[in-house]
Amino acid sequence: MEDNEIYDLKYVLAEFIYPRLKVFKAKIDNKQIISIPDFDIYSDLEGRKMNTQQLCDFWAEKIAEMIFSFEYCLYPERFSKMNEEEAKEKYQYGLIIFAKYFNDLWI
Repeated sequence: MEDNEIYDLKYVLAEFIYPRLKVFKAKIDNKQIISIPDFDIYSDLEGRKMNTQQLCDFWAEKIAEMIFSFEYCLYPERFSKMNEEEAKEKYQYGLIIFAKYFNDLWI
């Protein structure tokens, strides 16, 4: 580890996480891997009955929300046409989702 890596650790972490989340999602989307969290332990789907495909789609949506946060952290200029306040809210929400589902990022 280099000393400069801790200067602004969020960028170092984002550089590591962002490309891996993108590949993870691409493999799920292309049905190369199966990854569905145990949504019974989360309140997101409370009262909703979903089939396997709907669960996969829901999970892909959650991963996309995570990806947005890390992409926004690294490349905010890509979102210059977005309302700044909306982008910041979406960024924060994606980080919350990342923390919430952190233990489910496996195949």
